[in-house]
Amino acid sequence: MAALSKTFYLPIIVLILTLAPSITHAIDLTWQKNHQEVKSNALLGQPALIHFWASWCPPCRQEMPAMHAWMTQHPTLQSAIISLDQDSIDAESFLADAAISQPLLFTEPQQVAKLGLRGLPSTIIIDAKGEVIFKKTGTIDWQDNETSQHILQLLGIN
Repeated sequence: MAALSKTFYLPIIVLILTLAPSITHAIDLTWQKNHQEVKSNALLGQPALIHFWASWCPPCRQEMPAMHAWMTQHPTLQSAIISLDQDSIDAESFLADAAISQPLLFTEPQQVAKLGLRGLPSTIIIDAKGEVIFKKTGTIDWQDNETSQHILQLLGIN
């Protein structure tokens, strides 16, 4: 029996891959709020913005006031602003000095690394299923209208 050529199988493989459901996984992230563990599945059901920062990170310190002001303008936004500080006093002090009224959340660097983020600040947006639809390491210009509109669109707000 003659072997079938690769050109015979290629269209079949393409068809199977096209019709097969995409394989995606919701993020699996854990953080602490008031000394209690919170899992990322608590955010399921609507898109959410998750931001990682630390008080010892100069770009984070620079970005946080503008991000807080932006978030205040969008009160329906579901979010988690998570610190990588090892000492809650440092994070609390920074937030108080900057007049930022975000709940203090903490996680370990390994949680951020498993998301493929390699620096701070880092921001991700997840959809209602918990799948990452946006990922950015580095500061975001929260005052830029085009950037703001793009993020709001990803979050389904507007």
